[in-house]
Amino acid sequence: FFFFFVLFLFSFLQATRTKRTPPLRKNRGFNPFDLSFSSFEKEILSVSQRYNEYVLTSLRTMWGTDTDHIMNNFGKEYYDLCSTESLIHLASGNLTKEGAKLVLTDRGKLFADKIASDLFKTG
Repeated sequence: FFFFFVLFLFSFLQATRTKRTPPLRKNRGFNPFDLSFSSFEKEILSVSQRYNEYVLTSLRTMWGTDTDHIMNNFGKEYYDLCSTESLIHLASGNLTKEGAKLVLTDRGKLFADKIASDLFKTG
């Protein structure tokens, strides 16, 4: 479990996402046990995409979304967006603020997708 958590956190530090693509063989088809990957796909993430990915994944954890992390890694614009958009969910009891962290309540877990999408940076 710890290993996957470290990979989860490491992905937030990267501006790119890399994925191995398996070779396609005409006669054999795809073999999931064939580890001879021949190519990579690389996706360069914008600041907005990294912010949205951070909010989407961190909000669902027991530690919540750290607004200090948003301020330090994404800037004041994203911090202000997160702070203002979270007010309605704080007032409705779907989110709680524990120090600098926004954490879903038990009721808020039912609306996690809606809350995350409200916190997203669009456009």
